[in-house]
Amino acid sequence: MRRTAAGLLLVATGAWAEPPPAQEVLGAPAAIGETRGALVRLPARLRLRAQPSAEAPTVAILDGPRELEVVERRGDWIQVRWDDRLLWASPETDPGVAGLPPAPETATAPASSAVADPARLERARAALGAGARSRRLGPFHLLTDLPEGDLLDDLDRVAAQLPAAYGDRFGLDPGDPRELAVVLFREEADYRVYQAAEGVSGEGAGGHATGGAAALFVGSRPAADVRSRLVHELTHLLNRRALGEAPPWLEEAMAGDLGLSRVDRRGRIAPGTVAGRIYDAGGLLVRRDPRAALALLASETAAGRAPSLAELTCLDLDAFARPEGRTLRYLAGTFLLRYLLDGPRAQPEVVRERLAALARGETPGTGWPAAGAAEWADLERRYRRWLRLEASRR
Repeated sequence: MRRTAAGLLLVATGAWAEPPPAQEVLGAPAAIGETRGALVRLPARLRLRAQPSAEAPTVAILDGPRELEVVERRGDWIQVRWDDRLLWASPETDPGVAGLPPAPETATAPASSAVADPARLERARAALGAGARSRRLGPFHLLTDLPEGDLLDDLDRVAAQLPAAYGDRFGLDPGDPRELAVVLFREEADYRVYQAAEGVSGEGAGGHATGGAAALFVGSRPAADVRSRLVHELTHLLNRRALGEAPPWLEEAMAGDLGLSRVDRRGRIAPGTVAGRIYDAGGLLVRRDPRAALALLASETAAGRAPSLAELTCLDLDAFARPEGRTLRYLAGTFLLRYLLDGPRAQPEVVRERLAALARGETPGTGWPAAGAAEWADLERRYRRWLRLEASRR
């Protein structure tokens, strides 16, 4: 699914765009004047409100300094663009930041995804209704209206194992996941109410992750599908803490890779494997054996209907997440990452170094996974051969 965080909303939305080109203005809002389209550095703990009033509802709270686009100024208030919404802040008068020293810079994840946003959790609690309760799901904070039972026990085990599996697979440290949250709805209709309140698009989406919280529902879905979706969305949250922004294909491939994997009775994830039954492919439920999804990807790739790897890895989020051909793009990204980590001539250490470079804030460039037409053509041939073999033996 997709993601926002002034640049990261996952799968269900098409919002994961860079802020538009703008004049860079760093410093106090007073230095901005009426400059529209400028960027202003806002401090940690600042409240973003729906209206320019201290009585207006708080929509988000920054947990670290952020640079946001300025749209308008009214006295002590400035209007900024946040996840495709226009919100108001007053850095000079906000009691949450008054008298505080500047927060240290961080190179981990966007501020709105580093911890669960309190305002978002309040909206979730309202959507869950009177049956809402809190507990832990592994290390994550859980809000749910689901009764205790086998399903929650199963999800608790896999959530407890996920951070270690993530670190082993990708070589990244997402930090303390206890600051992240899961919102689990018993009924799909209640999830849809919350989805709409969040402004998250994606009709039929099985869940989403934004603002430090992963949201999903049970409804009539099998336990294996709920588990797959949970792993998928939580991986997005871990990505945002460990990586910040990543190319769309890679962001979705990492979530798809772990979400696709088998899980044993102790909740241990086996990366590189394919789970049985239903596979949730990046927000699009493939209602058949996931091995059939792999066969579909192999046949569509052979027929030239799947994007080339060079094209896939260069798509921005709008192009990557557009409905037409989306399933193939999500699957192609997932299995390209699988090939790079597990296939013939795999170099997992190279993949992990690229991820570490992203975590340090370095841009991925256009030379990976290949550089130049000849390398891309060679990678495409080897990947397609591996894909055919994988599809034939599963």
